[in-house]
Amino acid sequence: MADVVLAPWVMQHWVFAYYGKDPEIPEQGKGGEDEEWWNRWRTWVKSVEGRETVTRLMSDREHYRPIYQRYAEDKAQADLLHDQSTAA
Repeated sequence: MADVVLAPWVMQHWVFAYYGKDPEIPEQGKGGEDEEWWNRWRTWVKSVEGRETVTRLMSDREHYRPIYQRYAEDKAQADLLHDQSTAA
């Protein structure tokens, strides 16, 4: 069940890192004292990213960028409120 819950976040982690809202996963050998844990995480992520059942459900990365940009710029709620006030 944990795989099902975490897989969508793992697949979209790149966009959070892209906008500086989430740290990058350390590269191999740069995980410091947590390197063993990071190695296990990297192995799991690679496995998830390689599963056809996961990749077939994901849109292209360019689909997500403008959606998450509103969150990264803290404008998601503002846009929603603006849309509601202009509709009234």
